[in-house]
Amino acid sequence: MSEIIILSGTFAALIPSGVMTLIQVAIAVILGLMILVTVLPIIMSAYVKLTYDSRVNRGIGIKNNTK
Repeated sequence: MSEIIILSGTFAALIPSGVMTLIQVAIAVILGLMILVTVLPIIMSAYVKLTYDSRVNRGIGIKNNTK
């Protein structure tokens, strides 16, 4: 999280330069970082929830072959 704050601040320093290309790159990077911070945790937690088979890890449905 701290890396995102530092990188956003670094690119935000380009905005007052007055060069349109640098301003556009800075805004694109800052928006991309904001999307990364907000959307990635939601997507990753949902993906883990969908792919995690809790029955197998708790032992439900697994036959015990010990005699």
